[in-house]
Amino acid sequence: MNTVRSGGGGLVNPVHSSGKDSDLWPIDYCVYSPKDDGKTKNDHFQEMFMHLVTIKQLKARTILLDTRYASVANLKLIHRSE
Repeated sequence: MNTVRSGGGGLVNPVHSSGKDSDLWPIDYCVYSPKDDGKTKNDHFQEMFMHLVTIKQLKARTILLDTRYASVANLKLIHRSE
């Protein structure tokens, strides 16, 4: 997941890569604005992850994420989705 900041919020988006250099494809996004929706970055991560797994049926061998998303709850969610 990447976060692009602007003002008090930002854009959070998971990307897919085949492993080759410069091969990043956005597969979803959400606007991070805690003042407006009250959601944390971890809330957004969990919602997008579950959407990608259940609706889009994304299957990944490896998941890389920024340390800001490495909460125990997020790591357990990833582990249990296998």
